[in-house]
This record gives sequence, C-alpha cells and structure tokens, in this order.
Amino acid sequence: MARPSPLDEHQRGLWKAFRDLYQELSAALEVQLLRDAGLSGSEYAVLVPLSHAPDGVLRARELGVELGWDRSRLSHLVTRMEKRGFVAREECSEDARGSMVRLTDAGRAAVDGVAPEHSEAVRRYFFNPLSSDELETLAAVCDRLLDNLARPSATAVLPSLQHLEVGQWVPMSPSATPSHKTAFKVRAFDVNRWLLWAKPDSTWAWQLTPTDPNSTRLVTRIQAVYNWRRPLSAVVGVVLMEFGDFPMLRRMLQGIKARAESLAQEASQQADGASSTH
Repeated sequence: MARPSPLDEHQRGLWKAFRDLYQELSAALEVQLLRDAGLSGSEYAVLVPLSHAPDGVLRARELGVELGWDRSRLSHLVTRMEKRGFVAREECSEDARGSMVRLTDAGRAAVDGVAPEHSEAVRRYFFNPLSSDELETLAAVCDRLLDNLARPSATAVLPSLQHLEVGQWVPMSPSATPSHKTAFKVRAFDVNRWLLWAKPDSTWAWQLTPTDPNSTRLVTRIQAVYNWRRPLSAVVGVVLMEFGDFPMLRRMLQGIKARAESLAQEASQQADGASSTH
C-alpha cells in the first residue's frame, strides 16, 4: 500500500502560517487578560464555561472534557483558583467519587468585568485587519473546514447511534468528546416518529411525518433560553445560536436530505434494473 505523499511547499507554508497565527493570537490575548484582569488564559478558559452553565456550576469531569484537559491539570488549576476565590469545589450528590466546580461571585465579576476588553482585543487582532469581503471568505473557509470534520455524520449512518437510549450523548461531530458544549442528551423518543434531545439551555425536537407512500417530511424545532439578567451572556448565546447552531443544523438537514435522495435514487435504479430483466 502506497504511503500518503508529504505536503508540498505551498501547503507547508500555509499550514505553518496557520499554526503561527494561532500561537501569536493566543499569546496576544493572554497578555490582554493578564494586563486587564490579572487572569491567565487557562483561568479565563475555566471561568467562561462556568459562567454559561446553569447556576454557574459544572461537574469537574464535564469541565475537563469541555476544556480538553486531563484530571490532574484541571485539579491543580481549580485548587489555585479556589485560593484566589474565583471558584469553589462542592460534593456531587449523584456521584460520591465526583465533584462539582461552582463559579463564585468574585469569579463571575472577573469574567464579566474583562469581557468587554477581551472582545475588543479579539476585534483588534482578528476582525479589524480584514475587510468585509475577506471576513466573508474566511467565514466560508471555516464553515467548509468544520463541515469537513463533521462530514461522516452527514453522509453515512453511524451504527453507534442506531439504538438510542434516554440519557445517551449524541455528539455534534464524530470526533468531538461529548460534553454539554459538544453534544446533546437524548431526553425522549419514539422510534421512526420523533426525537427530543437537550442541552442545558436549549431543546431540539425532530419529527417525521409521512406525506405519501414514497415521501417523508422532517420538521425540526429549537427552543432556547437566554438569561437576560446577564445581558452580555445572553447576547453571546444569541450569536452562538445564530452563527453556530443554525448553520450546523442546516448542514445536518442538508446531509440527511442528500443521503435520503441518494438512497431513493439507488432503490429506484435497482427497481428499474429488476423490472427490465423480466
């Protein structure tokens, strides 16, 4: 079997530029957080998902999955942040071996207080240097790359998701580690009729309705809850829904439609072939 060919010079240069951009942008934002709030990038990374979680609390395990960190790294950082008064550990009532991490008032004040400066830094380093046409192109490129990462779930039936159970995670992408940010939980369903899955701040309903012997209508509804007592968090939620969840849902529906049409075409061709042999 032939080995994959290496990247050519142009590909190597582009890939290096992307990595350099990511590293330099991360470093610039780290400097901003330290200067304006005395927070490290890692501390801010912990505070953000907690600030979006219901009641400001998450299981330590879920927080680790959200951040992509191992238990030891998260535990050391949470201990340091406890000493600074940003978070508090609590026992988990559902799992004696687990623990919860709760955002304190000081932690919420820190993350909410630095959010405007952080947003401005993101605009200054990421958005402002680009024209509207360039941003539109960049958005299309990002959308295509993300779509490529999720493509297996849109063009193929995944055996692991063909026998659902209530409480089971349904990942947004096959490569994603399930968490409240990267997956849904099945809340209820009736096989071949409807499915209800949920996140802490939204529910998604899917309903199949036969329209004639050869057609089926798929209707999807989303109900989202925003906490407008925290306007900044609510606005971020609306933006994520409009520019994240809705495009993702559109891709999912387009993938389902394309797969259904392909299967219908194959079945029709097989039927025509069978009839022509008689």
